[in-house]
Amino acid sequence: MKKKTDAKFVFNYNKLRGRIVEKFGSCSAFADRLGMYRQVVSYKLNGRIGITRDDIVVWRDLLDIEQDEIGIYFFDLESKKLDK
Repeated sequence: MKKKTDAKFVFNYNKLRGRIVEKFGSCSAFADRLGMYRQVVSYKLNGRIGITRDDIVVWRDLLDIEQDEIGIYFFDLESKKLDK
């Protein structure tokens, strides 16, 4: 019987993190501006919880990210195969 293999997508948010620091000085200051707990923003940037479509819209505006740059900041994809 064949093993089922699923791709788990992991996003690299280093550029996004850099933009946050560039615009707000720290992720903590960015979290304050968003009205989110610092730990929630940290979890999102570390992939522990997902960044939602609503997050992308709000963050894009606060970080002055152009529409055509969204992929650079939010969808820098690393693919890892996981066997189940």
